[in-house]
Amino acid sequence: MIGLPTETEKDMEAIADLVEKTALAGEVSGRGRKKISVSVGTFVPKPHTPFQWEVQLSVEQSRKRFGLLKSKLRKKGITLKYHDPEMSFLEGVFSRGDRRLTALLINAWESGARLDSWSEHFDLSIWSEAATRMDIDLDDYLRERAEDERLPWDHIDPMIEQEFFVTERYKSRTREYTPDCRYHSCQKCGLCDFKTIMPVVHNRKKSPPPRAAIRDETVVEDSAENHYRYLISYSRIGPICYLGHLEFLQIIHRALRRAKLKPHFSKGFNPSPKISFGPALPVGTMSYCEFFSVDLLKPITKPAEAKNILNHVLPAGMEITDISALTGKLAQNIISTYDITFPRDLSESEQSLVADFDSIDSLNIERFRKGRQKSLDIRPLIKGIALKSGNRITLKLINRSSEPGTKPVEALAALLHLDEAEMLTLQILKTSWSELEE
Repeated sequence: MIGLPTETEKDMEAIADLVEKTALAGEVSGRGRKKISVSVGTFVPKPHTPFQWEVQLSVEQSRKRFGLLKSKLRKKGITLKYHDPEMSFLEGVFSRGDRRLTALLINAWESGARLDSWSEHFDLSIWSEAATRMDIDLDDYLRERAEDERLPWDHIDPMIEQEFFVTERYKSRTREYTPDCRYHSCQKCGLCDFKTIMPVVHNRKKSPPPRAAIRDETVVEDSAENHYRYLISYSRIGPICYLGHLEFLQIIHRALRRAKLKPHFSKGFNPSPKISFGPALPVGTMSYCEFFSVDLLKPITKPAEAKNILNHVLPAGMEITDISALTGKLAQNIISTYDITFPRDLSESEQSLVADFDSIDSLNIERFRKGRQKSLDIRPLIKGIALKSGNRITLKLINRSSEPGTKPVEALAALLHLDEAEMLTLQILKTSWSELEE
């Protein structure tokens, strides 16, 4: 985190020093070169906290400090990621904003602001221009506030005394620790009235003894005899296809829990269910033939019954079609077949492009990665394409887990020269897949 109150350049250097010490510790462990990913964000003061009066870094100040960190973390194996300063700026505006921002929100939306949580859609200039039209100074929301100043959220009672926030603010300046009232004496924050709300006191558990060496932190995985692996096939039809891959991960995790199918968890510091998915389906694409594998602690003795239970707890449009034991590895390289419907009949020139596809040696597209434009030939990724009727196409794409792939809409746009508006009108259905034989 950068931009915390009282931060100095030495604090920035300390972040870089900590990362380098972590990298060195990884090298000492003697298990090959370690990769470290460092994620940094700009501090955004929040209401009803001791820092609600603090100033927030401007966009320029955040960029300067990120640049300082970047210059100090150039060691191989260290990757620095940071939150967009412009997005943090807008977060700061709305975090400590007032009722005038309702009109600003509507004005920005009417000016084209959409899906601003995604960096590819976010455009701060839309918000800045809307603020200018409404005579709103966005920078004013990031300034330091006086402790006796009336704040936009003062009419909301957080049940914690204002004096407690002030005291905590000054204690942060002197690095004075505030004990946890669950284990120590009451800190008089005002939340507990000792009538309807009482403090809950816990007995602190003894911490485990420190490990003797870094290499001891790694826990050996349980043997395969302790869990049972299954391949689960499913379909996703209808509006549910507009959920992204990460949302589907959560759906599967929750469905397994509701169906009382306990997955085997990985070991280490961040245990997670041992579930492996096939290639991620593009948002907006329907499918009859998706799949994932899962390791369970207990065997499924009645697959048909388990399938019915899972379907009962899954959302509409998603249906488990098969459950079978998986003995080998999950397919890594596959050929996917798509049925694509246009809202119109293809023109003669478009039909000719489809018919003559086999004679094409290359099909280049442009992609932007980390601010750089890169050209990619997707011709080797297209196994075949054929016209089924006047407005329907069958497309076969190759997907290798170790290499970049292509999406159906991306391949058709490149071949048929479709514009973005027409790309959004295509109805795409994945009908089958097969393992790629090489």
